[in-house]
Amino acid sequence: MIPRTSANSPPLSFSVKPTDSTTALVKPSVDLSFGAAANLGAGLESQTSFQNFGSATLAPTEVNFPTGKGNDVERYTQAVLNFPENQATPAEARQIATAVLAAAREFNVEPRLLLATLAHESHFDPQANNGNGKGLGQVTRPARQEIGRISRGGPNGHRARVSQDTNRRLRTPEARALFAQVNGSGSSRALLSVQPNVRTSAAYLRVMLDTGRGNVRTALSNYNGSGGAIQRAYPGNVASDYQQLWGTAMPAR
Repeated sequence: MIPRTSANSPPLSFSVKPTDSTTALVKPSVDLSFGAAANLGAGLESQTSFQNFGSATLAPTEVNFPTGKGNDVERYTQAVLNFPENQATPAEARQIATAVLAAAREFNVEPRLLLATLAHESHFDPQANNGNGKGLGQVTRPARQEIGRISRGGPNGHRARVSQDTNRRLRTPEARALFAQVNGSGSSRALLSVQPNVRTSAAYLRVMLDTGRGNVRTALSNYNGSGGAIQRAYPGNVASDYQQLWGTAMPAR
């Protein structure tokens, strides 16, 4: 089980020392703060580069990311490794933790919810390949095409209830490049890689949260989208995995 902090433990906040005006390099074992988007390249297990966009402003509805002792890459890595059905190696667990924290900030989703969704979808197996869905988040082809369409903008880029802040996040050059990659000829290879898959999963979860008006269970049901009993049971299954990972109930919003 994940160690819990006591009520008397002093809160810690994320911190990072920028190396220049736009980029900060951090080691995964330290507390982090994140820019509005992330650029994760090779060597995720050793260091991560977070890019801060000067034009980005935080939305009034931005989620409250967890704060306090242990809320960093190390804690998320241990959450993955302690998950009863975990299929990830220790190195993969650290990559997943790093990617989840960065993608959650990039697309404004709660990182614990994102991790629980991946847990249910793939048991943290980066190579999971179940029909139309691939990799950690099992985002289907229609879902990938939908966020690609929104990302391109223009007359065909509108989806009802998707916020201006989400549209902005989906339309950065980095996000557009990602969605072109996961919808292109090399999509299978990209989706079976940790970082592109986690970012795609986070982006689609954000869209589902917007269209579900912030209701987590509605968003999760639509994220699954399979119909019937499986879709109806999906939010409860993710909630169970959330409880397993974090020792607390999944929030309703």
